[in-house]
Amino acid sequence: NEVVSCNLGNRHDSVLVLKTIKEAIKKYNQLPKYFHFDRGTENLNENCINFFKDNNIQISVSDPGSPWQNGHAESFFSRLKGETGDLNRFEDLGELTEYIYHYINYYNNDRIVTRLKTSPIKYKNQLQNQRMCS
Repeated sequence: NEVVSCNLGNRHDSVLVLKTIKEAIKKYNQLPKYFHFDRGTENLNENCINFFKDNNIQISVSDPGSPWQNGHAESFFSRLKGETGDLNRFEDLGELTEYIYHYINYYNNDRIVTRLKTSPIKYKNQLQNQRMCS
């Protein structure tokens, strides 16, 4: 449930997608075994596909009209939109950007996930501590 990387831009294209994926990989110093996304053209772009193939990352794509297959991302964006409210309340793009990054910090560190009974970061830390002790 953790947002592991985020980038904002004026264009939602493969350049933005790859930048975000590469930052997540760098953050964890590890390539994922697979990557799941929806059928957006920015995700299915040749640049993205080649990056995944070159790095032996298996591609998983949601079926058309099946948003539940990408449930975590859909849930995050639904909450973000619902809790943000009217975008016109922001004075400028910088204020909106600051709000989004603060929201992601809250989402990862403070928001309780009912199923986990804690925040995503606290849950991840608990799992890492358990693995170190076993």
